[in-house]
Amino acid sequence: MPRPLPEDTLEPPRWDTIKWTVVDTIQEIKPEKPSRPDPIRLENENSKPERILKDRYQLAVILPFQATEGANPTNNRVAQWALDYYMGLRIAFEEAPTTNPGFHIRVFDSHASDQKINNLIQSGVLEGMDVVIGPYRSNHASILAEYVKDKPILLFSPYSASSKSGAGNDHYLQANPALETHLQLIFETVRARASDEQPVVFVYGEGETESSRYEFWKEKVDALPVRERSRFQFRKLKLADPSFSEVLIDSLLPGMVHTFVVLPSWEEGFVHNVLRKLVAEKLEKSVTVFGLPQWTTFEKIEAAHYEALQVHITSADYYDPKEPAARQLNHKMKELLGQPLNSDVMWGYRCGKYLLKALSEEGALFQRFMPFQTSLPSQDQCWLLFEAVSWEGAHPHYENKQLRLLRFQDGTFVPSR
Repeated sequence: MPRPLPEDTLEPPRWDTIKWTVVDTIQEIKPEKPSRPDPIRLENENSKPERILKDRYQLAVILPFQATEGANPTNNRVAQWALDYYMGLRIAFEEAPTTNPGFHIRVFDSHASDQKINNLIQSGVLEGMDVVIGPYRSNHASILAEYVKDKPILLFSPYSASSKSGAGNDHYLQANPALETHLQLIFETVRARASDEQPVVFVYGEGETESSRYEFWKEKVDALPVRERSRFQFRKLKLADPSFSEVLIDSLLPGMVHTFVVLPSWEEGFVHNVLRKLVAEKLEKSVTVFGLPQWTTFEKIEAAHYEALQVHITSADYYDPKEPAARQLNHKMKELLGQPLNSDVMWGYRCGKYLLKALSEEGALFQRFMPFQTSLPSQDQCWLLFEAVSWEGAHPHYENKQLRLLRFQDGTFVPSR
């Protein structure tokens, strides 16, 4: 019978390659310093925000490690993501220069539980935090977003991609771009690449989620000039027929000109069936297919299908494993956990570097100074780039809009030219 963890503590399973020095908290990254008082006012007499610079910042990490005695996160995809992300985040903060302020980081296991999230809030342990990092599920993000809304706390959401969680909340930072942001990049790309004669076919399935993608795309198309609008087409496929035997290939690839097919789905079975039909029946027709970042985790789809269909996807967390920074991080991961670097670790590392820089240079509640005029990593490095997103005139929340377009080439996804 597994021993239950003490309330609001984290005690992950131990490996010989990593040590968790303090239960429930990460060690003080910097030693104590004499603290200067925080500014009492958030605005000065000119109604401009004042920076809240501190000698020490308080952060909380709330992720679904789902730690119990003897548990193994490799058998749990969500727990493995949480651990990998946290390891990247931790390495980023441990690389902080000695000139930086101090950071006290407390780590909590949400166990992917509504009750656990509410217990953390009710216990008062999050009071006094400057930044809360997490959680994983969108409904938990909504709970925490509501909690920080009227407090001097920022919620930094690294995984949930639902903009509704932070609607009207300027204390909500959504690091994972929303689906609409991915669709916007695909729309701009196909519009720029397709000639007047080349059709763009938007393929979608059944259900509320699929319909919402269709509505977003249709709104974009309807705003185009009439002449340009004519090359955009829509094809709805019935999921009850997985082979799509009743779907004529000419409805997906009209004519003999090059066709751009947009397939914004993360359901592997649906994507697999559509791609298989295109490959089997396209004959000499030329096509480029656009998809989503989840495709990198698909296991059913053959690499030959990606090659034949010139597949492109959007990505927020791409990194080149040959770059010096990635090699260095890969070396640290092997030392700590005996495992190589992956995109989840890199995502945590980039988020950590962003928060470290933003807090050190802009202070607490740093979202008030976006866009920053400081030395945060540039767009060329594909780091986070937050922009204000407003919903029907409400206060904005902030979403990372930094995406890259990748193409499948030689067995892997690489940046598209």
